[in-house]
Amino acid sequence: LGLVYARRDPGKLPTAYWRNIHLVLIFVSGVVWGSLAFLLFRDGNPSVQLVVAFALVGMGAGAVSSLAAVGAAYPLYLLPEMLPVTVVLFDSPDSVHHAIGGMVIVFIIVMMGMAWKLHLTLARSLRLQFSNEELASNLESASTRLETESHSRAMVEKVARESQQRLRLHLEQSPLAAIDWDADFKVVAWNPAAEQIFGYSRMEALGKHALDLLAPPGERDEMWLGWLDLLRRQGGMRWTGKNLTKDRKHLICEWYNTPLLDMDGKVMGVSSLIQNVTERLEAERQIQRLANFDVLTGLPNRNLFHDRFEHSLDRSRRRGLHLALLFIDLNNFKIINDTLGYDAGDQVLNHTAATLREVARTEDTVARLSGDEFVALMEVEKPEQVEVVISRLLSALAKPLNIKGQEVSVTASIGIALYPDDGADMQTLEQNADTAMHRAKEQGEPFQFFHQEMAARAHDRLAIETNLRRAIERNQLFLNFQPIVDLVSGQLVHAEALLRWRHPQLGMVPPDRFIPVAESSGLIVPIGEWVMRQACRQVKTWQGRGFSAPRIAINLSARQLRQRDLADLFGRILEEEQVSPACIGVELTESALMQNADEAAIILEHLRKLGLEIAIDDFGTGYSSLSYLKRFPIDKLKVDRSFVKDLAATGGSMAIVSAVLGVAKALDMRVVAEGIETEEQMALLRSSGCDLGQGYLISRPLMAEDFSAWARDVAPASAVH
Repeated sequence: LGLVYARRDPGKLPTAYWRNIHLVLIFVSGVVWGSLAFLLFRDGNPSVQLVVAFALVGMGAGAVSSLAAVGAAYPLYLLPEMLPVTVVLFDSPDSVHHAIGGMVIVFIIVMMGMAWKLHLTLARSLRLQFSNEELASNLESASTRLETESHSRAMVEKVARESQQRLRLHLEQSPLAAIDWDADFKVVAWNPAAEQIFGYSRMEALGKHALDLLAPPGERDEMWLGWLDLLRRQGGMRWTGKNLTKDRKHLICEWYNTPLLDMDGKVMGVSSLIQNVTERLEAERQIQRLANFDVLTGLPNRNLFHDRFEHSLDRSRRRGLHLALLFIDLNNFKIINDTLGYDAGDQVLNHTAATLREVARTEDTVARLSGDEFVALMEVEKPEQVEVVISRLLSALAKPLNIKGQEVSVTASIGIALYPDDGADMQTLEQNADTAMHRAKEQGEPFQFFHQEMAARAHDRLAIETNLRRAIERNQLFLNFQPIVDLVSGQLVHAEALLRWRHPQLGMVPPDRFIPVAESSGLIVPIGEWVMRQACRQVKTWQGRGFSAPRIAINLSARQLRQRDLADLFGRILEEEQVSPACIGVELTESALMQNADEAAIILEHLRKLGLEIAIDDFGTGYSSLSYLKRFPIDKLKVDRSFVKDLAATGGSMAIVSAVLGVAKALDMRVVAEGIETEEQMALLRSSGCDLGQGYLISRPLMAEDFSAWARDVAPASAVH
């Protein structure tokens, strides 16, 4: 049985299986011993029979204790062991054998009774043992549960204590005022944040009524009604309102109120968390103001202006009124910034804003869009009413403004667009007013009403700008060169490089059509660099062909003159193209020079140090001041063609030319007369002592190949001076 048990996994088979195996093997054991005894008994040897009998009795008696545990085990062993011998004894003719057989029967009965009694005793003992073990197990389980419950209760109590401690610390360290009230709205708890916000200590606040403690005189009723509403609803409530501190300072606070209920659901008090939001609300108001008002002037900005425009537009539609949009741009504002500084510019902007407020009617809206651009919105019955306001505005702006000890007069260019004549929406009216403003600036007029011709001009301007942006990369730009000669010898001295534009659809675009667009859009900067490089390359080409090229003069715009690195740019191009600075000169107008005189003087000094010749173009049409001429490193003055044109007709022009010649001689400068078209003009200029001349009488502007041919044919003795 042990071998069988050892070879099998007892956990995989039921208990009944092993019990049955046990009983079968015990029965086989009894049969084996009984069969062996039966064989030995039949030999008839008394000694053998006696030994077998004692052996059987001993084994039968000895098996009781080991087999009594299983009720059927002992009979299954004893009966097959003893019955074969008993049969042999009763089968013998000897009466002694019969007596022994009877004794065997008695032995079997007695031993089976003893086995059964022992079995019952063992069963009771095992049941008692199992019962005790179960009781011990139950006691152990109960003890474990009790210990676990005790530990859990201790943990719960610990967590509760820690939670209470954390809550207490949280309330003490919280930036929010934590206040508990009883049902009568009196303080029962008051944390340090409440002390800090409202100024009352805990002892001062406890027991005090909220209305007496925190309510401003005008807010008591509202606070009390809110309290009653909170008690009625028995639900949380958020409230924002004014509160009063101990030193009578007003605060704006947010309250988060939660009713405290007893076991019956009745309100026994309220717990409040209170936050001082005064600074936050002020910051929000400030952000709102920054989003809608200009920081410097305090006027509405573009966002608020657009909002007010929509309201004004609705009113004008309902009332059948005109809505006038005025686009106001200050003239020469950059000069003020550059010469007097940005603080001065801010003073001018504030002065303009104050003037607009003063002139505008109560129902009008004025705003600053950006930089020196302002707008005004007016509802009028007749367009003539706008002119009255504009006249007052221009007069007020023209009053001298003292800035840093200097008197500054502010002028403006104003464009006006009217609803519904010039547009029915904000974008159209603003665009048309801007167009009218630029037209007024171009014509030197204080204001202009928009009309459709301006729209066509603006469209043309946009088309020119769009095409001009691609002109360089598409090789549509080129240079002409107009000779400048010595009026006495006729020798070629210089040439002026003139920019030309041939567009595949527009044809030859006149310079006075695209140059202003290039300047206003900023395209003059890359175009100007292209002109510098092309002029240098042309000089290099002529020199390579053996032509002694004259000095080429390049025109500079006011926009280019504001480039701080202009001299560096010239130096880099001259170096890259391997051209001597003696071959290049620059020309700029008086107005360009004076837009930022101090900075221009510095830039011109740098250009002079490079070796470039500097000329003032259209001299006599601008400042024409001897004092400013002395400030700048100027080599030549070019008399404007308007004076040359009228030389023979009026004595005034001749007097101006003579004066220019006198100034130039005093400052050791040469003079070029522009626009010479007749022999009479040539003779007068020559007789007056003018050095150089330029104009159609001498030559029209020429392509590079034609220019070199002209120089060889017409001025064979040309030389560089």
